[in-house]
Amino acid sequence: MLPLRSIPVPALRLIPVLLLAVALLAPSASVASVASGTDGGDGDVAGSSPFIEGETDLPPKPPAPPPRGTRGGLTIAGLEKLYTVAPGSTTMVRVTVTTSSGRPAAGRTLHTYYWEYQGQGERSKERLLTAVTTNAKGRARVAIHAPFSTFGYGFLYYVDVLSRSGSILDDQKFKVKVDGDLPAGDPSAQCSGEYPGPSLETPQAPSFYAVSLVPCDVPGVDQTQALKLNLSEVTSWFAGQTVDGVAPQWLRDGDGSISIAHVVVPFTRYEFGQGTTYPRLEAWIEANLPRTESLAPVVFADTYSDPDDVFCGVTDQSGPSPMLVIPQRECSLYPEEFGDGGQKYIVEHEMTHAFGAVPDCAPHYDGTGHVNDGQSDVLYQGDLDRIAPLVLDQGHDDYYLTNIPDCPDIADSPYWTSPTP
Repeated sequence: MLPLRSIPVPALRLIPVLLLAVALLAPSASVASVASGTDGGDGDVAGSSPFIEGETDLPPKPPAPPPRGTRGGLTIAGLEKLYTVAPGSTTMVRVTVTTSSGRPAAGRTLHTYYWEYQGQGERSKERLLTAVTTNAKGRARVAIHAPFSTFGYGFLYYVDVLSRSGSILDDQKFKVKVDGDLPAGDPSAQCSGEYPGPSLETPQAPSFYAVSLVPCDVPGVDQTQALKLNLSEVTSWFAGQTVDGVAPQWLRDGDGSISIAHVVVPFTRYEFGQGTTYPRLEAWIEANLPRTESLAPVVFADTYSDPDDVFCGVTDQSGPSPMLVIPQRECSLYPEEFGDGGQKYIVEHEMTHAFGAVPDCAPHYDGTGHVNDGQSDVLYQGDLDRIAPLVLDQGHDDYYLTNIPDCPDIADSPYWTSPTP
């Protein structure tokens, strides 16, 4: 099998991700895990037809958040104005809800909201993260968890307490800043035993399948739910760009959600954190992940890329099916459970390559697998900054629905879903 072709990242400025995982939990609940994207680094062009990441910027500061609802009757206490959370850590905050007479407000619903700024020309909105009911003493716990983010922005959240009818009686806002280094892992940890790839049945139609590679010494690290949402948003983006709403065809679970194969690999978390592990991981991927005409892997691993060929993502079209690998730690590209961000963009970008873009017969082919016109094109690579919102083949003149004789069109890829009735 031919080696993966690297995607270098010169001057990559990924879409900032204004989000962090915040979950409002009862004592027995689990903590949601999310992280954000950040800037990438430079890399050298390598390979016979490298795909080079483009640039995109958002304004440095979002506008003011929308106004909140009515207040009165109940009060939330215990929240600070700012929390600084180290990557990989969880801060538990106990809040207390009291009535106007100072008595505990038991059995009241608390909602935690994240205010999400979509960026350049896109709307802002609030996202409900989760809800919990106060106990007999009027208390509940807020878990602030940041597994990997090093983005460093202050992210804005609200905690609301609701009346019996659902109106807001009080709200408190706070910010969270992520600061510190990524967890390095234990240098003495070792892997033992066998680590096979996933066992998959042949689907009825050619499909992508998502894989999350997990170090052997921390098998409980799980990105499944965040990846499901992240890839669902990627799929929705494609459906909004195509004729008849076609989108990437995925292997799916029984509930209809995108299936995520959680695969433990023979590498430790410490090895994932080293800059020299990728070539060995690449060899394991090629030897163990199913790749046929009907199965196209999309791989996520919390590691760095090839030290001799730095990239944020890679697409290999040389095998029986396309294969994508996202070395998440290289450019801090992690799934965002509550919003858009850098990983979503990278997956959209790389999947467009996986569908076959950009053919060298395209009018605006730039020689690197991208186009050099249309700053809003998801595959734009030029001297100017990319402009959001991004679109699939701006102008439909290079790789999608082009009607160019004898020039491949990604609309003909077998990895699309059937048209929406």
